[in-house]
Amino acid sequence: MTITTHAAWPRARSMAGLGALVAIAAFAQTASYLFAPPVRWSSLTVAAREGVMLPALIVAVAAALFGRAYRPGNLAIGRLCAGGPFRVLARQTIGCCIAVTAGYIVALAPLAVRTALIADYDGPDVPALLAALVTLASLTVAASVLGAVAASRWTMVALPLGMFAALVFGSLLTNTFLVNTGRSALLPAPIWVNDFPSPGWRLEPMTGAYRIAFFTVLATSMLAVGRNALDGEDGRRWARDLMLWPCAIMATVMAITPLFHPMPLIRADGQSPICSDVSVQVIVCMHPADRQLSGEVAAAASRVLELAPQPHVTMNEHFGSMDWVVSAETATFRAPSGGESRDGIVREVQRAVVESVAGRMQCATVRDPRAVGEAAEVSEPEDVLISVQQEIRVRLGNADAIGVNPETGEKTYRRPNDLSDALSRLTDAQFSDWFARHRAALQSCTATEAAVMPD
Repeated sequence: MTITTHAAWPRARSMAGLGALVAIAAFAQTASYLFAPPVRWSSLTVAAREGVMLPALIVAVAAALFGRAYRPGNLAIGRLCAGGPFRVLARQTIGCCIAVTAGYIVALAPLAVRTALIADYDGPDVPALLAALVTLASLTVAASVLGAVAASRWTMVALPLGMFAALVFGSLLTNTFLVNTGRSALLPAPIWVNDFPSPGWRLEPMTGAYRIAFFTVLATSMLAVGRNALDGEDGRRWARDLMLWPCAIMATVMAITPLFHPMPLIRADGQSPICSDVSVQVIVCMHPADRQLSGEVAAAASRVLELAPQPHVTMNEHFGSMDWVVSAETATFRAPSGGESRDGIVREVQRAVVESVAGRMQCATVRDPRAVGEAAEVSEPEDVLISVQQEIRVRLGNADAIGVNPETGEKTYRRPNDLSDALSRLTDAQFSDWFARHRAALQSCTATEAAVMPD
């Protein structure tokens, strides 16, 4: 028999260590939002919700460790322990919740401060932020109870695995069995594995309130389970528990109701793009939350226009439910995620400009239904444009490899044809002049390899 002499177990230093680990894990998971160029209040909302993943797994491991004190072979003595095992568990759970939420708030504080100093659109989504804290606290309660009730040598493995399954089940179900059905399991899901709300959208006010209510009821029912399992003297006490069954039934109903009566998670924010003439050649139209990125978008686009001259290009950020428009003078790029790197934004912007000025997106190619394979389906003008686009990407330094040289084993970035070989021998200035001479033919999808072959 193991005798535990600490009246209130675990010790304060254990709680401090748990809070520190949660802070480190949460900061590591949300650091991409802190250092990313987009600065939006919605990024704080997303980081608070999605950042629950690693801290929750740490809590599960800690709960399995703490739960060893509740094994039947252990004897806890002291004034507090005289009230029964659940009284000790309740104090332990309160300590864990305080430590975990405090650590989580500390981890998100730098992102909140940076956003408050820079963001000039919208404001913090208080219900969504509170919902994230309540979610983490509820998972902490559930893990603490399960760690004490199911204390065994396998708890160290089973509890973290169970926590991981609970975290991803909602998003996994939504993206597999429920996809394209109009139904979703995300409303009661701890995390969404998504960057919602992205620019153009905002969370429904009731979403945060619903999640707060659901996870509060879930935590209450788990506490009732712990009380009955640790202090229950007979099986009839379970049936007579006036807190357990109402809360358990309510939590179950709240979890499955969205499957049969879908509720909107987000709604359009009704904002229109703000356009600015950043330079003579480039007009940038972006969501109000992203207008601080206009200069970076214009700089990335201008680099493409140095290689592929165009009188002017309008850069449209695609957000919300707006149409995707691409023409020789209009390039549409997707709104960057809140944690996207500067390199990622530049790459996406340049991809959009290349597809715009190098015309392939405007090609009305007639496919031969008898053709087999991609090469057989592509017309000659489109094949020329594919080579030109790839050449521009190579010169920009963001091209994807298209194959491997069988002799050297090195990645290849240019297509193995005469036009690609000829273009590769041109300097940037020569390539720019060549593109300017043939721009009309390229953008009208009438260029042939023989007609545009460099001298």
